[in-house]
Amino acid sequence: MSTPKYPNRDALRQAHDIYLDAMCQFVKIRDALGMAPHDDREKIIEISDIAHLVRTYWTNFKGHFDAVDPHYEARSAIGLIVEGRNRASHPPWDLDIEFTRTQLFLIAEVLEKINMSAAQREVETIRDKLFDDTTKQLVATAVEVEKAKYEKSIAEVEKRLASAEASNKKLSKQIINNAVKLDEKKEELEKLSKRLVAAKLDGKEYEKQINSTSKQLEEVRTEHSACEERLTTISSQLMSTKAKRDDCKERLETALTELESVKVERSTFEERLTATSNELASVQAKKNASERYLAVTQNLLTTVGIGDQAVFPHLGTDATVRIVDRRGTDKRNYLVKLIEQKQPTLIYVQSKTMVNNLLKLVGPEKEGVIGKHDEQTSEAEEIEILEKLDGGELMAAVSNTTFSTLTPSHCVEHFVLCHLVPGVDEFYKRCEPVFASAKNVYLHLIYESKQDIEEILKKYLDEPVLRKLYEGFIDCTPTIDTSVNPEHLYSELCKKSELKHLAKLGIETGFSIFEELGFLKQNEEGIKRLSTPRRELKESEIYCRGEKLKKEIANSPAFQYEQSIEQIGEEILGALDIDLEKYLLKSNVASGEAEVDAEIVLKEEETSFSEVSSIDSEVSNPNDIDDKQSVTKQPMPPSKFSGKWTMERVRNSLSEAVRDYHQKNYPEERCNIFYRRVVEMQNLIEAEGWRLKPPKFNKGSCSFQLMDKGITRVRIVFGILLDTFLPHANLVDRNGEKIPDLSIKSNPPRIFAPITEEEAKQLERQHGCEFWGITERKIYYNIPDDITALRPVLEFAYNKHRGQ
Repeated sequence: MSTPKYPNRDALRQAHDIYLDAMCQFVKIRDALGMAPHDDREKIIEISDIAHLVRTYWTNFKGHFDAVDPHYEARSAIGLIVEGRNRASHPPWDLDIEFTRTQLFLIAEVLEKINMSAAQREVETIRDKLFDDTTKQLVATAVEVEKAKYEKSIAEVEKRLASAEASNKKLSKQIINNAVKLDEKKEELEKLSKRLVAAKLDGKEYEKQINSTSKQLEEVRTEHSACEERLTTISSQLMSTKAKRDDCKERLETALTELESVKVERSTFEERLTATSNELASVQAKKNASERYLAVTQNLLTTVGIGDQAVFPHLGTDATVRIVDRRGTDKRNYLVKLIEQKQPTLIYVQSKTMVNNLLKLVGPEKEGVIGKHDEQTSEAEEIEILEKLDGGELMAAVSNTTFSTLTPSHCVEHFVLCHLVPGVDEFYKRCEPVFASAKNVYLHLIYESKQDIEEILKKYLDEPVLRKLYEGFIDCTPTIDTSVNPEHLYSELCKKSELKHLAKLGIETGFSIFEELGFLKQNEEGIKRLSTPRRELKESEIYCRGEKLKKEIANSPAFQYEQSIEQIGEEILGALDIDLEKYLLKSNVASGEAEVDAEIVLKEEETSFSEVSSIDSEVSNPNDIDDKQSVTKQPMPPSKFSGKWTMERVRNSLSEAVRDYHQKNYPEERCNIFYRRVVEMQNLIEAEGWRLKPPKFNKGSCSFQLMDKGITRVRIVFGILLDTFLPHANLVDRNGEKIPDLSIKSNPPRIFAPITEEEAKQLERQHGCEFWGITERKIYYNIPDDITALRPVLEFAYNKHRGQ
């Protein structure tokens, strides 16, 4: 008997056949434990189906395995056997010896646990023939190691759960303490209000006393005038008759005494009036101070209680997108705290150098979880970075250029602008994915405008300054080919009046420009002046880059650093053609709903219609779909399979990364079916004259996108999936039943369109376009032999998102 070409793989396949037969019998035995009988149980099932049944009905199987061995991890072992089946199914290479030994041991152990002794012995015989007597011990050791790793992982998860519960309790306690403090502040505010009312009452009483005192003073003045008249009369009498002087002297002295008494009384009233005026002024000052203190207290309470002065829209408004104003903050602490949130974050910086500086700024411990992106990053690499952000392999990505593959379904939750964005168009381009997002996102503004501009001006000097710098360099280095210490040279240059204002960074950049032009050479020995060649500054890439950057910074939109956060938000909404009121209303809709549903809600509120069709916000009757959406009922035209697009052209348009992915993960026949469908759809698009971009290929799909935003801001109007395996998409069929995970053989490529379920049903009633599956945002169709059979669906999706 000849030795098999791949002995390990063949032996494992034999063991898998024995395992599958035994498990089928075991599953039928488990029917007695409560599982509902099925007429089709006798049909052939796969090893992955066995694993699915055990996981799904584990409560029924658990008793059997616990009775045999309560510590045995049956679900893990069965799952590992599925992995072995997958690896044994891909020719043409043999399996690893240790992997095969481990798989045979796992299969024999599972057969032992389900009391299939005969099958167990068959597998052990296969294993003994293939390996020596030490196999079982080695495999057992490997299994124990794997088991220990799983137990350690479970312990770590339990520890993190306990930590999270402790943090939750701590936060709950803090919330209660803050509520108590807020109540105390409210009580203090009420007390101040009562004191203010009392002060106002005291002020009124003082005003009454002042009025009374004024009246008394007026009476004294009147009486004083009368006394003066009496004194005049007495003097006149004294002058007229000296004979009566002695007689009147006593009366005169009495009158003088009375006059002095009146003067004293008048002086007393004036002092009381002054004291009363001073007291009134003091009361008024206390009143003003109380009002100022009350205002400060109210502002303080508002800040503590709300704290949303730097957020747009304010926290009291329900919105899916918020702009956070932290301009001029400590970037390092802010970024470190943001990255530690472990939410996908995209950080935009000013230049490629700043990309490396930021990684140094946040510390080496964060470099492993931050992806780097710049102008040289390919589209495939950019998609890979986003996939790692979505999968949690990366917490953040830093870039000096705008990401080009961000779709409304992107995973990024935080967009951070570390520096001013040069150019108006580039600023809005970076903001667009934020406001087009289908989930809650934040736009953080943490740049320092003055510092950003000063750094550019310090680093890249103007042409006249560079010429003076070079003249100073020649003065300080009188001989050619003689090295000069850089620090000494900087010190000598800064002593010159025309250069003393220069920063060291600018001098260093200037020397880099001179070295690039061949004026000098820098090495470990120092800086050496060379023979001056005839070259112009414009020949220096560093100089040209600096001039370009200064021009872009000068043309940066001033509202980035001059206006308030509300004005910046309104500028962005206006530039992206988003109505502020409609945006706030739309963001009140659950973030998981499709954007077109939010537009329908707006239309219902504006028109007050009692019923509006979900086919289109402008259609009031579902039966009018053909007239309103330009989907004709004329007989179907012949299939437009021929045209400028061919399968060869499609293959040539694939990127190397996508082409390698298809060849590695899918059979050639399936890829050819997928490419042929793309050819048919693109030729149909060109024959109909639809304004769509060329097909855009990703690893698992091909999408057809609008050339502009459209009216619903959904760019992808339809597309084809190479493999409709959507484990996170809640895929259900036309009756609402969940569609199980399908093997690649029973799961052909399918067409998808971002329309609603009601729209799909209406199209099915009118044109017979039966759909296959539904997710939250898309409808999926089997691809017919004649692609024009789905023309009504494709045309409707195109017209809907384009606004026709």
